[in-house]
Amino acid sequence: MNALFDLNAPAWIWGAPGIGKSESVYQVASARAAAAGHDAHVTDIRLSTFDPVPAPAPPPPGMTRM
Repeated sequence: MNALFDLNAPAWIWGAPGIGKSESVYQVASARAAAAGHDAHVTDIRLSTFDPVPAPAPPPPGMTRM
């Protein structure tokens, strides 16, 4: 997870409920923030809370959207 932080990349953590996925992220963020001398900020996005509407497909080459 530290490598993802170094790359400023998002993390996808998958597993059963209650095994500590979120807590692991908060612990890593807190440790890194403390080492840097500032507070941690974690944005927790739970896809199960979003409406499962598919994104529109990009237009074919040479065409534009109307």
